[in-house]
Formats: sequence, structure tokens, C-alpha cells
Amino acid sequence: KREQAAAKQAAMKDAIGTLLGSTNGKALRRTLRDLDARDLIWKLGSRDGRPLLEMAVKKAIGGDGDSEREAEGKVTADPEHYRVVSDESKLILERQARRTKQVARVLILGHIRNCLSQFYGLVAMARLLCASVRIAAPPLAQRIMLKAKAKFFGRFFNSSKKAI
Repeated sequence: KREQAAAKQAAMKDAIGTLLGSTNGKALRRTLRDLDARDLIWKLGSRDGRPLLEMAVKKAIGGDGDSEREAEGKVTADPEHYRVVSDESKLILERQARRTKQVARVLILGHIRNCLSQFYGLVAMARLLCASVRIAAPPLAQRIMLKAKAKFFGRFFNSSKKAI
């Protein structure tokens, strides 16, 4: 069931990415351009946005634990191995991938520029940053402490073995 959900999510991501970079994705690009990023950032920094922000921060720092389990049982398949793809089709796919990256970069930079140019956007970004740090600090501090303990005690035990 998890594999199906992961495959469905990957297919949706691929479809949106392909649509974003294609000529047929004009309506999607216009919608994403008209998105109110300041309000979205403000809501992500609020209590209502906390679960989504926690999920994103955990995914970013690799503390969700599910990725290791998924990596063990997941077999990645390349879609090109299922069918023959012509050279022209490969060129179109590469062009769409480049255009998707370019469009995403332009949209994100435009939203960031828009947020930074207004006071409400600056406050929203500061609020989101503070909420993210509050969520990310405990797991990162725990990880650092565990590494420091392992390093310290590893040296202690290794040096004691050499002395004997």
C-alpha cells in the first residue's frame, strides 16, 4: 500500500513537472505566478501550518525514519526500460526538463522578491524561519550530541585499549 502511494505521488510529481515545462502548462504557470506567497508563508509559520512545516523540516533534515525503510524495500525502475523511446522524444523530454527548471526558478525567485519587497512578506518569512528553527533545533541538537558522544567515547575506549 505504501509502495502504491509512493508510486502515485511520484507519477503526480512527474506529471506536474512535465506540464509546468510544456507549452500546455500555461494555465498552471499563470496560477502559480498569481499565488499569494506571502499569505502562504504566513500560514505555514502559524499554528495551523505547524504539521505541514514539521513534515517538511523532518524531510529536509532526514529525521523522518521512513526514508531508510523505503530505500530498503523499494526498487526503482526507469520508465525508459519499459518502452522504446525515439531520439526526438528524448530531445523533447530533455527540453521540457530544462524549461521546467527554468520556470520553477523564475517563479520561486519572483515570489521571494515579492515577499522581500513588502513588510508583510518580510515578517511572514521571519515568522516561518523562527517556526522552522523551533522545529528543527531539537532533532539537530540530539544528532550533534549523539555524534559528539560517539566521538568522545570512541576515543576514550580506543585510547584505553592502546594503553593496555
